[in-house]
Amino acid sequence: MPNVIETQLTDIENLEISSNKAYVKFRNNQSSVEVSSEIGNGILIESKHKSERGYIAINDHFLSSLTFYSKSFPIYLVISMLCLISSLFFIFMSTSIFDIFLTSMAIIVGVVYFIAYFRTKTARLSFRLTNEPDYHILLGGVVTSKHKQINRFIQRVIQNSLKVMSGQKMPSHSPKIRKGPPL
Repeated sequence: MPNVIETQLTDIENLEISSNKAYVKFRNNQSSVEVSSEIGNGILIESKHKSERGYIAINDHFLSSLTFYSKSFPIYLVISMLCLISSLFFIFMSTSIFDIFLTSMAIIVGVVYFIAYFRTKTARLSFRLTNEPDYHILLGGVVTSKHKQINRFIQRVIQNSLKVMSGQKMPSHSPKIRKGPPL
């Protein structure tokens, strides 16, 4: 199962959803991935990482599912709150230098675990294809909290694929009739 890009993308730069098109651009400091889906044109994934560029085109007929998984570690938040609450206790009960040292350590550990909770949130947007390998986009940071927007994007992409598979709004390709002598 290949990743579209090996680094975690941490922000949504642009998200557009209309009646027949869905577009999203994820980015971080050095990389970006653009995903666009339009009725009859399939799904195009364009990735950029430093000087590398990659393009993946997915036929609407081969898209089996599109999933978004997110994962967090709430134990970090629990440890953070316990440390910060215990530091409040130590502030009011401190009578010696050792108590002040314990208070400052509890505050530092609490802040570190609080930051770790938000920094370790991860997500994955997976394009599952029939008879082909799946493609994954690794996400983190702010993107993990925008799951409602990602959900709307996924719904539009799936609806576009279903419309193509059911034959609606297919681009009309009229056969060209050649006039003249036979070839």
